[in-house]
Amino acid sequence: MVSVYDFKSYKEFVREWVRTATGGPRGQYLKMAKSIRVHTTTISQIFQQDKDLTLEQAHLLTDHLGLNTLESRYFMNLVQIGRAGTADLKSYFANEAKLLKAESELIKNRVFKGEQLSAEQRATFYSQWYYAAVHLLTDIPELQTPEALSVATGLSLKRVREILEFLENSGLCRVVEGRYQPSQLRTHIDKGSPLAARHHTNWRLRSIESIETLTDRDLAFTAPLTISAKDAGEIKSLILKFIEDATGVIADSPSEEGYCLNIDWFKISGS
Repeated sequence: MVSVYDFKSYKEFVREWVRTATGGPRGQYLKMAKSIRVHTTTISQIFQQDKDLTLEQAHLLTDHLGLNTLESRYFMNLVQIGRAGTADLKSYFANEAKLLKAESELIKNRVFKGEQLSAEQRATFYSQWYYAAVHLLTDIPELQTPEALSVATGLSLKRVREILEFLENSGLCRVVEGRYQPSQLRTHIDKGSPLAARHHTNWRLRSIESIETLTDRDLAFTAPLTISAKDAGEIKSLILKFIEDATGVIADSPSEEGYCLNIDWFKISGS
């Protein structure tokens, strides 16, 4: 996994990024040209000759490269160094880049010492479905890179890298030989927590989105109905038994694919 902090030239970083890109280097400059809205000739002039990116183009390129916020700031400083017309100005932006690299090292080397997430971290984790989704999917060997997770979830590469940065900093994931893996830390919210409602809502909204692309391997079942009070209790008992049985299967199942199980049983009339 190429790190922008290992480079002092944005052109060298981009050339290495292209060389090691998932799927190979072919066509990467064409995709890059489309993402920053220039002709391929301009891209060639920038990365093979003496022309420099404009700041606007550089900002667009950070999205295409999937850089997180701090990495984007570092990349923009490298562009400023390349564009600077005086030695003093180059030195100024080089110093800014050095400080940003030092900041990244502080974050990278921060050791999570707690046994559970802080209130702020839990609020972030349960704010959107994709934090839990990416966390779960890092347990699948084929999905332990930002690029693979981006394809699997449909999220932009930049968003995935930001999520992974949060998961690593909060102790939920660790990086082993350039691959993201889940740590032993787990997060849980009580039934009465305000975050529980958010968690249920997030995944039900995601379920609604998935209905548009259901396959034969998926299942959607909706059945408004009338029933006796006694039988309603029996149905709930059956659902609880199913959840218990399913949990046993899940516990012993190797991580190969990601699924979401939503079950709702609620009264639609009266109090």
